[in-house]
Amino acid sequence: VQTCALPIYFHANADLSIITYDNGRWDAFDASGNSVKAALVSAGVVSQDTLYDARQSTDGTETPMTELDIAALNASGLFPANGLLYASHYGLGQGTDAKGILLHNGSELAGGLTVVSEGPLYVQGDFNTVDKKGAAVIGDAVNLLSNSWTGSKSQGTLPKASDTTYNMAIVTGNHETSVGSYNGGFENLPRFHEKWSNKNCNITGSFVNAWKSRYATGEWSYGGDVYAAPKRNWAYDTFFNDVDNLPPFTPRVVTSVDVVSW
Repeated sequence: VQTCALPIYFHANADLSIITYDNGRWDAFDASGNSVKAALVSAGVVSQDTLYDARQSTDGTETPMTELDIAALNASGLFPANGLLYASHYGLGQGTDAKGILLHNGSELAGGLTVVSEGPLYVQGDFNTVDKKGAAVIGDAVNLLSNSWTGSKSQGTLPKASDTTYNMAIVTGNHETSVGSYNGGFENLPRFHEKWSNKNCNITGSFVNAWKSRYATGEWSYGGDVYAAPKRNWAYDTFFNDVDNLPPFTPRVVTSVDVVSW
């Protein structure tokens, strides 16, 4: 699977698509291709900002973000009926040109939800912790921000994190480990940006590393203004053992075996 395939299948099937164009303007469309931007603006679902990602930036330049308020989406009447939300930027580059989608206020979901982006995704604060639903995030890179994140991080600073819980499956990319270049391993598949020392990062869900990141290509590094590791309380969610609880549009692999008897 390559990230270039994401807009083909997921974009085509999404009940809600939010697209940010090269010029920074954005629009949103329902499953029939009708613009629903005005309704999302009225509901306060979409905003735009920047974020300092020390792994992606070498000079303090901040990455443009399209931010989605999930609580506002719940109340907007536009929460995707089939549970599939596609949100991405056109004209993605690498480094700070990768641009990102940030989800916040997502502690409660109106229904099962899968959020897909061709580029990097950032999840801020408790996610899917109230009346848990089947949920997944799929993107070129998945970044976790704690409940204490304010967006104030800048070059040379490392804000303190606080205990945060995420109930979701993660399908994402990483880099290959090579001589002299460690990719961070499974424990750093979700990327961090704060000082998490002695703080709990709780994840109940599943992890799939399906490709090599094409846009969020900054190499893994530790310390400085990048991040300090959390206490990782991570577990597979047996909630997913019931197919009815799987996140919407969960990627599936089916194999067959021929058995011949003589």
